[in-house]
Amino acid sequence: MVGRKKKHHTEAVRIETKKIQTKKYAQSSKGKATLARYARSSAGKATRKKHRLTDKGKASKRKHEQTEKAIQTKKKYRRMYDKTERGKAVRKRYDQSPKGVMSHRYNSAKRRALLKSNTPKWNKEDLSKKIYDIALKMEKSLGVPVDVDHIIPLQGKSFEDKAEVCGLNVWYNLMPIVEEINESKHDLCPPVKKIPGIKTPQLTLDTLPKPKDWMTFIDFILKRAIESTKKTNEENWEPVKKNYTEVNPKKMR
Repeated sequence: MVGRKKKHHTEAVRIETKKIQTKKYAQSSKGKATLARYARSSAGKATRKKHRLTDKGKASKRKHEQTEKAIQTKKKYRRMYDKTERGKAVRKRYDQSPKGVMSHRYNSAKRRALLKSNTPKWNKEDLSKKIYDIALKMEKSLGVPVDVDHIIPLQGKSFEDKAEVCGLNVWYNLMPIVEEINESKHDLCPPVKKIPGIKTPQLTLDTLPKPKDWMTFIDFILKRAIESTKKTNEENWEPVKKNYTEVNPKKMR
């Protein structure tokens, strides 16, 4: 009886040791490369597909979806709170605190470094400045804040599968956009092709004009903004906002 207990104990120790060694190997660079190769192989794809059909796989998917939904809900209410008077007061106190000042300087430096690294030498600075000037004219005409948006974000995600994307800081990746819609867009890149079954005019990557025609496209946006203000006023902002829904990928779902 004692020998059998000793045998079971030895077997348990051996299994536990093997688990530790396997985990340590999986976290190493060689182990990660091996797992990546297996994940790309047909056997790895078949294993993942089989796992998704099991109860454990379905439960894991539901948990992931619930977590993602909870995160998005929390962000939504956080943005709503930030727009209230109390939220603005809290944000102002934080911005003036030592931690807030430090955070602002760090983010500003990080943004400047990102812009510098993503700006090629062949970018036409005069055209980029002209787009910012057009954004100011639109702001005066519309009476609301207007940003200059990177259509393909400097650091963002694709619309279809949330893959990492990195756009350039060049004149044909810039366009003026209402600040409210720019904030709702977040870091999503517009879809590559038109999404079927959606009546809203969509800005898709395959319909964007060529670089040589880009400034004509920007002038058209300015003209449309001026024409919109002739038909409406600040109290009736919705018709103006509808003219810019095509640059908001989140509205296309």
